[in-house]
Amino acid sequence: MLSFTKAYIEKTGGKVVGEEYLPMDGSDWTPIISKLRHQAPMRSSRSTAGGAPNVTLTKQLRAAGVSLPYGNLAVDEGTAKSMGGDATASIYRPPT
Repeated sequence: MLSFTKAYIEKTGGKVVGEEYLPMDGSDWTPIISKLRHQAPMRSSRSTAGGAPNVTLTKQLRAAGVSLPYGNLAVDEGTAKSMGGDATASIYRPPT
């Protein structure tokens, strides 16, 4: 996790309960989504390489029934459009 992301979470009263990584060429988010569902956080923060990984992650989250709000520092308008309206519900970009 990026140190400024962790610092922001803690500064605003949040607690980091986990940190997971997928290889750069990975596209199956199932193990990470399973851990996320088990930990049942109130919110989540993600950072991917941008583009396609954001699309597959978000679509797999929604297909798994995960709808918690999450922040992602790597989602631009073009990527958000590729995800589709339902997939992008509850995504927020934390203030800088």
